[in-house]
Amino acid sequence: MDRRDIDITSIASAYGISATRIDTLAALIAAVTAALAMDEPHLIEVPQQPLTAELLQSRPRPAPIP
Repeated sequence: MDRRDIDITSIASAYGISATRIDTLAALIAAVTAALAMDEPHLIEVPQQPLTAELLQSRPRPAPIP
């Protein structure tokens, strides 16, 4: 969803759900680590570009099938 005028994290907060908007790969790793340690839902907003391209390039590749 590429609607910069909608503040997704504020909407989540209004419903009582903690939320984080990330802008770097390091922030994503930190946000996921923190969210997994929580005992409640947590929304992590990830912008589509340019972070998505960075994430796709840095993900581990599966081993080729022989």
